[in-house]
Amino acid sequence: MKSNKEESSYYQVFVMAARFVGRSFIPTLTICLLLSACAHKTAADTKASSSLLYRISTPEGQTSHLFGTVHVIPAEKLVWTEEAEQTLKQSQSLWLEIDMRDMASVQKELLKYVVMPGAETLSKHVAEDEYPEWENRYLQKTGLPLSFVSNWYPIMATAPLIQKQAGASGVSVEEHILTEAHKHQLKVFGLETIQEQLAALGKIPINAQVKMLEEALFKEEETKHAYEKMIELYVAQDLDALWRFSEADLKKMAAEKALLQIRNERWMTKLTDVLREGNAFIAVGALHLAGPDGLINMLKKTGYLVEAL
Repeated sequence: MKSNKEESSYYQVFVMAARFVGRSFIPTLTICLLLSACAHKTAADTKASSSLLYRISTPEGQTSHLFGTVHVIPAEKLVWTEEAEQTLKQSQSLWLEIDMRDMASVQKELLKYVVMPGAETLSKHVAEDEYPEWENRYLQKTGLPLSFVSNWYPIMATAPLIQKQAGASGVSVEEHILTEAHKHQLKVFGLETIQEQLAALGKIPINAQVKMLEEALFKEEETKHAYEKMIELYVAQDLDALWRFSEADLKKMAAEKALLQIRNERWMTKLTDVLREGNAFIAVGALHLAGPDGLINMLKKTGYLVEAL
């Protein structure tokens, strides 16, 4: 039995994880996985021009816009230009990865996906003689006993640690865009349901999730450097470099298909009607835009004109 104080702390960490879902949790997981895999990497310098904002034109002449976000970023590094603001203001609808207007329902749905099936626990994936150090570090870094989250998916247990990488001022680009959309009275929609987004979680191997948690616990400086490098590439609006920094490790962790490719393909089906209607502002994680199976390439192959702004 947990004490009332423990129950309160347990609820707090659950709410923290729930807020990560509200900020579009699965792409945040992509960042988490990459922080683990890229802790010992540096990105190559690049002069390739790129952008976060793109105009999409249909063969019939309808126009919409695509914007690449990052789901947790220090507030002082938020990328939101006047051009992006005016483009959003002139749009009729906003399409996010999920509809973030009803966060109570999102958090309720999350409860179904937090706990691993059966009697699965983190301790089964960590050497017995090493587990006490995991407990010590988790308590030291989060203020919470690891036992609170030992039967959660390791990615979920990582939420408080990843928030720390963004610092106390960490904000969500999507939340900022949603706030602006409300000011301009745009209709808001989601490209997928929260159930579809969370289903991707089960396709990421548990050992990859455990590795991510291990890196966050034991290699804080290296994971912090990797996070800062990814944010640097995002702020530079260099999608090509961001993709190169991420690609090999996404594939190595068997995460690219689950987190990006399959979801991009599903979104393309819905975007056909969205783009036909036109005047939509589509804001999704920046890694969804880049790469051979990214939305930019898929849109071009389908016959749309895609122009960086």
